[in-house]
Amino acid sequence: DTTLIVTRINIHIDTNSSNIPVQFWIKDGTNQGFETDKTAWNYINDGLIRVGKGMGKKSIIRLPSNIYVQGGQSVAVYLRVPDEFNIVFTFEEDKVFENDNIMLSN
Repeated sequence: DTTLIVTRINIHIDTNSSNIPVQFWIKDGTNQGFETDKTAWNYINDGLIRVGKGMGKKSIIRLPSNIYVQGGQSVAVYLRVPDEFNIVFTFEEDKVFENDNIMLSN
């Protein structure tokens, strides 16, 4: 099996502000059916967007500790930024991106 190591995540955020805190939550399996079930999610850590690039441009979130995903494992990730900011999920509905090593879907 192969292990995927997530060290950073790129998002679109509607600001050019600096040092924006981001909370990371994770759960095994899918997020479907668990969107509002707080007990299903495990808090992982806080990340930081050093400089927001504005909407339509990727802003990098470097994780203070890596997220490990084993081959064949499905993992859902929830990101939370302060309420004054908006982030955009850019997948098209029911779109799947995959290669021999990874599959990403919404």
